[in-house]
Amino acid sequence: MPLTLRRIRSKLTLAAERSSVAVFCDNLKRLLLSAPLRGKPVLAIDPGISQGCKLAIVSVQGEPLHMTKIYLDNEKGRRDALNKLAFLVKDHR
Repeated sequence: MPLTLRRIRSKLTLAAERSSVAVFCDNLKRLLLSAPLRGKPVLAIDPGISQGCKLAIVSVQGEPLHMTKIYLDNEKGRRDALNKLAFLVKDHR
């Protein structure tokens, strides 16, 4: 009896995991294919600690306008990052 319950639970868990991955993939695909903000440039951030966070400003037409890195692993890096972010937001609205 316990063996049968474990097998059934294992099969149900596997089916639920596969289903949740499929739903996640579908939602992600829709999100990635949707237009970001119509008529607005976008600041994209790829998070990273040791290698730094990569930043990119993308124009309304989807062309890269500016790319840089910021480092958040120490106090000086965080101050520089805030200054760089403030400049990019102000410069590209």
